[in-house]
This record gives sequence, C-alpha cells and structure tokens, in this order.
Amino acid sequence: MSASRALLRSYVKDAYNRARAVGQFLRLDLPTDVIVDRSLRVEGPERITIERGVSIGRNVRLKAAGGTILIREGAVLNSDITLTTEGAGTIEIGRGVVLGHGVIMRTLARIVIGERSEVLERCSIEPREDNACGDLIVGDRTTVHAYNWLDTTASIHIGSDTHTGPFSLFYTHNHRYDGPGSIWAQGLRIQEIRLGEGIWMGSRTMIMPGAVVGDGAVIAAGSIVTKQFGRGDIIVGAPAKLLRTRGGV
Repeated sequence: MSASRALLRSYVKDAYNRARAVGQFLRLDLPTDVIVDRSLRVEGPERITIERGVSIGRNVRLKAAGGTILIREGAVLNSDITLTTEGAGTIEIGRGVVLGHGVIMRTLARIVIGERSEVLERCSIEPREDNACGDLIVGDRTTVHAYNWLDTTASIHIGSDTHTGPFSLFYTHNHRYDGPGSIWAQGLRIQEIRLGEGIWMGSRTMIMPGAVVGDGAVIAAGSIVTKQFGRGDIIVGAPAKLLRTRGGV
C-alpha cells in the first residue's frame, strides 16, 4: 500500500506542477504573431517581455526568479533552452538573435546579446562561483560558437562581428596558490575578459582571466590567451604569443 500511495502522490504532484506551469504560461502577455511551443515553462511572467515575431521551440524555460528577461523582436529560441535571472539580474536577447539547442544562461548581473548575433548549441553562460557575478555583453552580428563555456564570475565583453571557435572556454577566475596549505583556502583571482570587434578564433581556444584582445585579431586553434594583445595581432600557442600583426586592420 505504501508504494501505491507514493506513486499516487507522485502523479498528483506532477499534475499540479503541469497545471501551475500552464497557468504561468497563460499569464504571459504575448503579441499575436509570436510562435511559442506549449511546452514553454515560465517563472515570474510579469517580469518577462516577449516582443513581436519571436519564435520559441520545445522545452524552453524562462525563469525570472528575480530581475527581468527581455526577448526582442524576431529572436529565435530553439529547443531545451534555459534562461534564468536571479536577484536583480537581467537577460536581454537582441533583435533577430538565434539561440541554439540546449543553451543555458544564468545571471545575477547582466547578459546582453546584440542584434543578429548567434549563441549556438550547448553553450553554457553562468558564474562558476557563488560569491561573484559579472556581465556578459556581446555586440551585434557576433557568433558564440557551439559548446562554448563562458564563466561570468567577472565580466566578459565581446565586440561586434567577432566569431569564437567551437569548444572554446572563457575563464574569468582562478584559484590562488601563492601560499602554503590548501589551494581551496587561498581565495580567488577574478579578472574580466575583453575581446574587440572583428576577431576570428579557432576551435578549442581558452581565454583566461585578464585577457584582452584588440580589434581584428586572429587567435589560432588550441591557443591559451593569458595576457593583452593589440589590434590585428595574430596569436598562436599555449600560452599564446604574437606571431605577427595583420596589415591594414
């Protein structure tokens, strides 16, 4: 009998959660030309704004536990995407932006994706530590490629017309290890990352805390960028070093 009761309670709980999700969904103020799959789940619908011409695929979750979510005109959200704001955090998906399958975004600060940019499948964008959160600001017509992992413990700025490589990593923090004893007791070193406009990155690149890369630079596949590079620099290696500078950039 106890197993039967447990199974019944599980069914009732699932039904309640589905009904609650539908109720939240129905409270969204949607323009008539928005295409939304009925599997959409929302929290805090009064803090979520969806503009005209937006398309939202299956199993998308919009969780405005605090802060706001704004999805601007003509954006496309593919399936299995989760957008979460906490505290006073904000997520703004710009006009004509495409988010790929399985993208995860979570912030207590700001995430802004510029117009006609893309964040491709399985990208993860969130702070990797509990005690800090910076912004992610992405310019227009930029591609954050598939399977990128962006640690927003500190801020990341990526300029317009930049293309990151697939399977690339952005770290804005590292553990200190200057003193004796456990590394975990020595605190963190947190520094923002800045990438300029028109940058081309190869696959499996790592951008480390404090890295700055100027407009029009090229970052070779597999490079580990740990310091500052200028406009038009071609950088290669682990750690990355200047190979040469492009002319006319």
